[in-house]
Amino acid sequence: MLLLLTANLINLGDVRRRHHRHRPAGTAGAGGNGGLCVGRGAVLALGVALNFSSIDPIKGLYYSAVLNGVVAVPVMVMMMCLTRRPAIMASLTLPRSLQAMGWLAIVAMAATVVGMVGSWFEQLTLGSAAWFT
Repeated sequence: MLLLLTANLINLGDVRRRHHRHRPAGTAGAGGNGGLCVGRGAVLALGVALNFSSIDPIKGLYYSAVLNGVVAVPVMVMMMCLTRRPAIMASLTLPRSLQAMGWLAIVAMAATVVGMVGSWFEQLTLGSAAWFT
């Protein structure tokens, strides 16, 4: 953990040095990857804070995977829409066969999310809320 924190701080310092070296004198404003490094530092601090909390790591891993699966559906839709456009992909647009496979994967993921949410509502209406604890 300490190694990751050190690497993050070294990267942040390197970005700041490069940014100031190439910026004209008298100009202000942020640039470079400073925001990315700050974001990584915030996530790292959150991870360290979770180590000292009472949250079960296995439940956290499970629910992060569930959230990842739910968020993946709109991300996949956006990616499929982008990969069809020649203005964005130039000569690397997806052929029809790969487009069909991509949309089939999106339908499967969406059906899984709908089934998961449906099973949660079914368990809630039956009165067995012990699944959430």
